[in-house]
Amino acid sequence: MNQSDQDFPAQANKQALAELLETKQKYQAFIEGTNVGTWEWNVQTGETRFNERWAAIIGYRLEELEPTSIETWLRLAHPADLDKSNKALQACFSGEAEFYDVECRMRHRDGHWVWVLDRGKVFSYSDDGRPLMMYGTHLDISEQKNREEKLRRSEQAFSNNFHYAGIGMAIVGTDGHWLQVNRKLCEILGYTEHEMLKLTFQDITVEDDLEKDLSLFEEVISGERDNYQIEKRYHHKDGHIVYALLSVAVVRKDDGSADNFISQILDISDLRLAQDQITDLLNEAKQQNQLLRDTQVKLEAANASLLEQSVTDPLTRLGNRRVLNTALDRELHRIRRSEAGKLSIIILDVDFFKNYNDSYGHPEGDRALKMLAEILSKECRAYDVVTRFGGEEFAILLPDTDRETAMEVAERIRLTAAQADWPNQALTISLGVCSWLNGMQADELLRFADKALYQAKNRGRNCCVSWLPADEQAEKDIASVS
Repeated sequence: MNQSDQDFPAQANKQALAELLETKQKYQAFIEGTNVGTWEWNVQTGETRFNERWAAIIGYRLEELEPTSIETWLRLAHPADLDKSNKALQACFSGEAEFYDVECRMRHRDGHWVWVLDRGKVFSYSDDGRPLMMYGTHLDISEQKNREEKLRRSEQAFSNNFHYAGIGMAIVGTDGHWLQVNRKLCEILGYTEHEMLKLTFQDITVEDDLEKDLSLFEEVISGERDNYQIEKRYHHKDGHIVYALLSVAVVRKDDGSADNFISQILDISDLRLAQDQITDLLNEAKQQNQLLRDTQVKLEAANASLLEQSVTDPLTRLGNRRVLNTALDRELHRIRRSEAGKLSIIILDVDFFKNYNDSYGHPEGDRALKMLAEILSKECRAYDVVTRFGGEEFAILLPDTDRETAMEVAERIRLTAAQADWPNQALTISLGVCSWLNGMQADELLRFADKALYQAKNRGRNCCVSWLPADEQAEKDIASVS
């Protein structure tokens, strides 16, 4: 054997050791890179070895746990997870499962529980076929489990809210099919869940409302909007109309396309019925109010007509005696508060009017009286009170007018009447004038004017006479004689 042959085993051993070292280094780098804890377990003796990461996952340094054995794991594992873990181990030991793979909880140093993914495999067996050495890893999956728990709770909450909501809820496909419906929606629309899942929302939407609903539905699918809300009507299974407030929100896929829709349907039929009843009542009330307004207008018109009739002479349209009395009381009240108050009244009638009526008839007599009323109105001021006193008699109240001015007015009226173009024959009038003196009452003013009128008739008619107190009349008579 030469020297090279003698050196070959040594070289081979050296190479094998180098390869083994390289493999171990790679394995160590892999373990560190994946940030997992490792364990080695002699199933027969219970001897167990952990790395630093295994201890760190549960808040310890490895030296704090030593000496370590399978009891270390049993002491820190959650009791509720031990049965599950044992079953998985037995499956590996019996060859039923190739790998041990269990999610379990480990107690952290500060007391809370850490979720780990515990994975391992039996790598060697004893001569009699019993499992000997088992190797595995611990991976901290607490964050993942927390996310899963939050998701589970969220899904559970959604599921509970969905199925037991007090309003109708549904998950609807992009083609309009009902994918899921809750009991309230079935109650609102009268269908069983099985029947609903065979329909689309288009099948039971009132035709006049479908176009608007579909238009908004398509806008959501195209990405123009993410939700919409409308009032719409559905056909109930028994045929009547259900009024609903529909709210729709989209659930999108990762690429932004619509996956499905979550619909909330609130039955507002009772509300709409109440609104319709209120509308009917308001319309009825509006009609009744209009009827009342019309009636009020008619009553006001009737009252105005009655009032006008009560104060207006129907033939001449002048005020009647009531108007004269009211105006006279008002003016007397006014001038009594004034040191230099003036007020006069004229009473006049048509001369020989009875003969005129007898000759031409009462219609012609009425015609003449209306013509005289027009003359009086034109010859008097706007604030003078011209009235028909009775029969062919008229009275004119002249505010702020003394006796001299009143006589001028009376004479002007007499001349106008005498020169008027009367039908049938000429007519004249006689006039009596009385002006207010201090202390004179309304009835006295009227009586003295009427007395002056009769004096005018006694003097031959077609003239004006002013009433004077006895002493002034005597002075006037003496002046006439002289």
